[in-house]
Amino acid sequence: MDNNLRILIVEDEFITLDLLKDYVIELGYHVSGDAINAEEAISVLEKNETDLVLLDINLSKEKDGIWIAEQINTKYKIPFIFISAYSDAETIKKAAFWHPSAYLVKPVKKIDIYTAIEVAIKNYTKYVPNKNSENRIEEDELMPIENHLFIKINSNYKKIIISEILYFESFKNYIEIQLQNEKIIVRHTLQKFLELLPQNNFIQVHRSFVVNKKYISEIKTNSIIILETEIPISKKNKENLLNSLKIK
Repeated sequence: MDNNLRILIVEDEFITLDLLKDYVIELGYHVSGDAINAEEAISVLEKNETDLVLLDINLSKEKDGIWIAEQINTKYKIPFIFISAYSDAETIKKAAFWHPSAYLVKPVKKIDIYTAIEVAIKNYTKYVPNKNSENRIEEDELMPIENHLFIKINSNYKKIIISEILYFESFKNYIEIQLQNEKIIVRHTLQKFLELLPQNNFIQVHRSFVVNKKYISEIKTNSIIILETEIPISKKNKENLLNSLKIK
């Protein structure tokens, strides 16, 4: 357990909010703040004193937990755990789109909170370097050879067929490459990795996502579908994508 972990709790049911605060404190973590709406949550996040968020999906105001999750993914880059009274397929699918570290159904137990937090932090550290380490990390060596990439990870070389890259997502200085049959995580920045790929085939659709155009199966208002995965797309990048595909 990380006793220095700072947790923001976003919940508009006061009884549940107090219960979650009690759980967090009893488990030995710190409460960085509590919020009953999106405005209060963003105010706490702006202080950069939060390591993880416990986030209710169904807030009563217009900007709900899904909206906050989008802000966390695009700006704050910290793990969050969804909490909801609903467990239906539609709600879970909507929540999964934003990559929460866990999804807990009310009423939650203290052991569920503990397990979800510890797993979330353990998985998150795979992507983010230790805060006490130097800001600059050593990048994995990438060597493009014809239609392949060889990635040197430690002392090993991993061969990737470029045409089999579906998309890749950035987590600060790390890239998660989604292939047809596996995922590979490398230490690299999104822009530098994109420069190694054929520009006619790959395009950035979001601050954190680059996709292989040939695998796009559907373009929606605010997202695109790569096989069965839904990926967010910004308005500006959507215009660029449509232009590159010669769609008017």
